[in-house]
Amino acid sequence: MAQNWSLSDIPDLSGKTAIITGGNTGLGLKTALELARRGAEVVIGSRSIQNGKDAVATIQSEIPNAKASYWQLDLTEPLSISAFSDAFLNGYDRLDILLHNSGLGMHPVYELAVTGRELQMQINHLGHFSLTCNLMPLVTKTPNARIVQANTVPYYKGNIDFDDIDWAKREFNQAQVYIDSRLAQILFANKLNREFKRAGIDAKAISMQPGLVATEGLMSSDIGGGWLMKKMAQSLVKGCRTHLQACTDLTLDTDHFLEPKFVITGRPTPKKFKAPACDTLMADRLVALSEELTGIELKIME
Repeated sequence: MAQNWSLSDIPDLSGKTAIITGGNTGLGLKTALELARRGAEVVIGSRSIQNGKDAVATIQSEIPNAKASYWQLDLTEPLSISAFSDAFLNGYDRLDILLHNSGLGMHPVYELAVTGRELQMQINHLGHFSLTCNLMPLVTKTPNARIVQANTVPYYKGNIDFDDIDWAKREFNQAQVYIDSRLAQILFANKLNREFKRAGIDAKAISMQPGLVATEGLMSSDIGGGWLMKKMAQSLVKGCRTHLQACTDLTLDTDHFLEPKFVITGRPTPKKFKAPACDTLMADRLVALSEELTGIELKIME
């Protein structure tokens, strides 16, 4: 694995295609910008039409010849996910990078999506699960395809209750709900890697977290820690290194979680997963439940 990886290590991406959910702002937009700078065709999927168009305008103002477009994608709406997937499958013959960047964190109230699922689990895991399964035909036919899960710590404190995944029977705990959804993402990624290896496919699912980054959301918030957190936060340029390495460094292996050396700051550093991220039985059960809840089957090979 590459040591002291930097943005200068991003290879030429001409001819490659990337989808970035939530690529209309912050780390998602910065990642889209750098991928486009290296020649990749970037499709930004987000719910807000205006923000999506603004993101494309930002990219093209800095890189006039950039191949970038915005497609509406609402991860809470099954019809939106299927429409996005169908259009992409019909319009493209490869998918090199699928970056699950969109996410909802620490939602303060108990809320269900239109699917009937708890909102954070729907957006962070089930929506991305559906999108990934729908796009799998292109992932499996594209050499060295990469699925990237933008995550957080402490994912290892997740404890998914398969009998109450929507928190209908328990007292709502916004932090635990969020952590559980992030653990679900990693379990899904590790399940994908086992299935790819079993099928002899060279695609990889990489899980990572960027640390504490000075995004617009952080710098304008009044969250606990206040000025100290803002002072410690990495710049957007440094923060997006983890995203970009996960998307483009083909030497990364799937046995490691990519995060800053000092967890919240520092160079991207591969670290061994912490339990229960590698629990294969839990991952199998999660995928089976996700298939049941979404009505979409994970098919690596037809």
